Amino acid sequence: MEPTSERRVDRSVLFPSQGRGAGRVRFAWLFSFTLMIRIGLGLGLLSWCANAATSPTTITGTSGVPESTGSTFDQAARRYERGEFELAAEAFERLAAEGNASPTVWFNAGNAWFKAGRMGHAVVAYRRAATLAPRDEDIRRNLDLARAKAGTTGAGGIRDWATRLTRVEWGLLAVVASWLTVGALGWRSRSASTSGWAGSLAWLTGVILAVSAAGWWMAARQSGPELGVVVAPEIAVRFGPLDESPQAFQLRDGAEVRVRDVKGEWSQVTDAQGREGWTKTRGLQRVFVRAASSGAAAG
Repeated sequence: MEPTSERRVDRSVLFPSQGRGAGRVRFAWLFSFTLMIRIGLGLGLLSWCANAATSPTTITGTSGVPESTGSTFDQAARRYERGEFELAAEAFERLAAEGNASPTVWFNAGNAWFKAGRMGHAVVAYRRAATLAPRDEDIRRNLDLARAKAGTTGAGGIRDWATRLTRVEWGLLAVVASWLTVGALGWRSRSASTSGWAGSLAWLTGVILAVSAAGWWMAARQSGPELGVVVAPEIAVRFGPLDESPQAFQLRDGAEVRVRDVKGEWSQVTDAQGREGWTKTRGLQRVFVRAASSGAAAG
C-alpha cells in the first residue's frame, strides 16, 4: 500500500454582593476568580513553553516553504522523482533542521521514507508534520498507513481526538473558558434575577474548562520529548542496561515507545503493550526534540 498523497506545497470586577451573606459570597467569588485565572494562565504559559521547547520549528512562508529554500526543496523533490528516496528524505530533513520545518517538509520526508521502506523514520516525520497541522487528513492517513505497514497502531480513541488541537489551542481554550466561568459566577452573585441562567452558564463553561485542561494534558502526552520510535530493522529490549542482561522482548522498525530513562548508551522504554525494558539508544529516534536539533536522533 502506498501513501495516499504526495504533495509539495500546503493547501495550507468584582461585583459587590447585596444583603445577607455578602461577605461569604464575595469571598467565594474572589476565590473562584483567582483559581480560574491561575488555571487558565497556567495552562496558557505551559502551552507556550512546551511548544517552544519540544515542537519542530513553526511554519515559515505562506506555502510552507520559504522562497529562500525553494531550490533546496526542489532538489529534494527531484531526488524523490528519480526514485532516490533515502537521499530525498535526508534532504527534506536537512531542510527542516536548518530552521525551515513545516507540515509540507515533514510530510514529504515521511513520503520519501515510506517509499524507501523505512517505516520508523516515516512515522517520526509524519508525527512531526501532524503536530504542526493536527487536522490535516492527508498527514493522518499516511501516518496510519506507515503504522499499519510497521504492524503498530496509534493512540486511538480519546487520546487521538485530543491531538486534533495543538497544546497552544487547548491552552487558549482553557483561558477563554476560565474567563467566561469567572464572569458568569460574578454575574450570578450580583443579580438574583439572573442567577439561574448565570449559574447554568458557569456550569457549562466550567465543564469546557475541565475538558480543555484534560485535552491539553492528553495532547502534551502525545507530543512530549519522551516519545521515541524504533528506526532499526529490529532491536532487542533487555531486562537491564547491560549486554549480558537477558532479552525481554524485541521491537521492530516503526514501533512507538516512551523513553522513561537514559543511562549512557541505554534507554529504558515502555511499548504500546506496557512492556518495559532497556535497549541501545542508537536504535531509537526521538519524535520531538528542540527545534535546533529536530532532525537528529536521540542520543
